[in-house]
Amino acid sequence: MIPTFKSFVEGLSGERADQPRQVLWYDYQLLIEHRVGEIHGDLQDELPELPPERIKRLANKAVADSIMRAHFGDVWFERMYEATNLHRHAQGFFYPEGQNEYLDELTNYRKQELARRVHQLQFADWFGLVHDAVKKDYLSGVAFELDVALYLMNYPLNVERRDASLAAGRDFDLSFWITVPPKAVEVKTKEDSTPFNARTVSKTVKTASGQIPEGQSGFLFLRLPPPWVGPGLEDAYHEYLADALTSTDPTSTRYRISAVFSAVDKIYGRPGNIAVSRVWDLFIADHCLPEDWTLALRLKQLYDANLTYMAPSTPF
Repeated sequence: MIPTFKSFVEGLSGERADQPRQVLWYDYQLLIEHRVGEIHGDLQDELPELPPERIKRLANKAVADSIMRAHFGDVWFERMYEATNLHRHAQGFFYPEGQNEYLDELTNYRKQELARRVHQLQFADWFGLVHDAVKKDYLSGVAFELDVALYLMNYPLNVERRDASLAAGRDFDLSFWITVPPKAVEVKTKEDSTPFNARTVSKTVKTASGQIPEGQSGFLFLRLPPPWVGPGLEDAYHEYLADALTSTDPTSTRYRISAVFSAVDKIYGRPGNIAVSRVWDLFIADHCLPEDWTLALRLKQLYDANLTYMAPSTPF
């Protein structure tokens, strides 16, 4: 139902096929908008008794499933998205259906967000790395890395996904071309079962800082487990971050991280009316450079104001 950008382009011929990539992408987006509208309309016709909110949820799921099937095939989809026994690459990110209403909604949210990111990042010239990572790696970490790429793309500057080099100080995940050399961005994901304590935060910061090239400053993006949300989290968490970014050693790699963007998928509501939303927190280190401070605040402001039109548009 929802073709990939690659299959759309390969199906063109003549003058249409020779159009610039930006024009082809625009035409593709128009097609996708039309296909999504058709799916929504078909569901309304088939299920006239359902309220609009329910129709929208069903349409979004159908679109997300179609996107992932188109990109990764039925075998992968049934193993990752539909299997009763979770594949090891989906564990810690998806949950078996029907065991817990809150986890069902969290799983549904994460599946749809991953499909959105895969669709949006087709335009990037490094989409091949995205495709390979989603197909072969653990979904929890890959999915958040794609979230971060789109977060950065809200700013009208080039973002690149790096292929893992395994070299110390060179294995950061994304490059953000707002400076020369580009700003290094390290992405870390804490599994949902990870305990909330100072040691966990400190170890994560230490590991991430070692991936920022020597002589440079970078940003750390960190996804927190939903169970970490609770009374007093922000105060305690910021205290842990402050301690983790401080060292008595002036040559410590910890000083390479100037800002930490933390995201959590917050689950709220009561049974029968549960929802999930992404919440972002920004922590600025005491040693943060003025230009990094300005950039970090600007990125957070763009997201909070929903000024995301510079990034590739979402299909639903």
